[in-house]
Amino acid sequence: MYRKPFTQGHLKHICGALLISCALTQPAHAASAGSASRDNPNAYQLSGELRAIYMGKSSNGAHGLAAGGFLRLTTPTYNHISGQIALYTTQPILTNAIAKTSLVTSGRKHGFTLLGEANLRYDDETTALIVGNQEVSTPLVTPDDARVIENLFTAAHASTHLNDQLSADLLYIHAMSGLDNGNINKDWVSMSKVLGTTYNAGMFAAGINYKNDNVSLRVWDYDVQRTANLFYVDASYTPDDSPLGLSYDLHAWRGQSHGRYEADRARQRQASTRVNYYFLGARINAQIDAFTLQLAGDLMRKPAGTHTIQAYYGNYPEYTTGTVFGSGLIGMTSTGTANDLTHMQAGKIGVTYAIQPKMKLHSGYILIQSNRPNTTKPSTIWDLMFTANDIDQQPLDFKFEYEHIRADVNEPDMATDNIIRSRLLYHF
Repeated sequence: MYRKPFTQGHLKHICGALLISCALTQPAHAASAGSASRDNPNAYQLSGELRAIYMGKSSNGAHGLAAGGFLRLTTPTYNHISGQIALYTTQPILTNAIAKTSLVTSGRKHGFTLLGEANLRYDDETTALIVGNQEVSTPLVTPDDARVIENLFTAAHASTHLNDQLSADLLYIHAMSGLDNGNINKDWVSMSKVLGTTYNAGMFAAGINYKNDNVSLRVWDYDVQRTANLFYVDASYTPDDSPLGLSYDLHAWRGQSHGRYEADRARQRQASTRVNYYFLGARINAQIDAFTLQLAGDLMRKPAGTHTIQAYYGNYPEYTTGTVFGSGLIGMTSTGTANDLTHMQAGKIGVTYAIQPKMKLHSGYILIQSNRPNTTKPSTIWDLMFTANDIDQQPLDFKFEYEHIRADVNEPDMATDNIIRSRLLYHF
């Protein structure tokens, strides 16, 4: 009898199945046991996450369901030093033929397993240093919750608390893996190649974070060596004893390219070789009993003949974003990269109702305008989101999102779209 050879692909599927099975067989008290273990720095700690995501689009009939997560082992701490290793997997359960690549497995029709975390860390009362494959969370470089496996980074990350209100971060990021790396998403891709270059270069980043009872401020600078610079700042203010529970948010960020990037784009015969744009945004929040009302606006400006960074590192921090796919000023389509487009602006009104402290219902309406040629009316987005955390006092989270898009674009299949995403997450 002929038997198919055992391949690396078989091994990946077996690893993925074992990881999911291990998570599924965790007992109900696993969360509390895991918490107790994490409180003991002298013990090996096992933690993880099991998540399932369903996504569907009406414009092309594509849909997909996948499950996976990660299993993490943390070593005992010795002289403030410990290590972490985590295996991540995403496996398709259902995907139709129309979806040439699955909507939920980070851009691939077939599932995969990868060593997402492998790092050493130093952590005392004020300073932390992590070196190796790791999660990174900053304003522009972040995980992305849109897939089973989030963005992961090969990096060195140092952070310190200067006092009770002020902290500082310094990072060097060599590569990333995940939905937003713009390539085969299970691969580790250099931070310059994420932007479409033919060469490899890393990113340096530094940030200052300030927060007191009323004010928060973040200032970050990201520089991809000889490729591009991204500067970001945001601020929030919550006055004392406001009758409507008012709070105010502002943000701004700027993207500019360097010479090596522009020369590389020219060699690739790209229509535009230069990045030069900025964002400004503002948001007002009002808290009335269990309701939170939001009124927000964003705008983007750039000279003709330049483009924005379409491939990003996990986050476009827009106040006018939708709930699914980060839809918004740039996220809805790639029109922001167009050479002939010089400005876009968007407004959003949203309301969130807290059914219970950990159960919320949100709805928002977004209006988007630009100077894109051949457009006669603004694009609109209406979204609905329901979230429930720690369901029945268990480490179980659920999120459902629906988004209706009417985009005044030239592509007929993008003119109207209905998008659904549902996520179930169990962590232990």
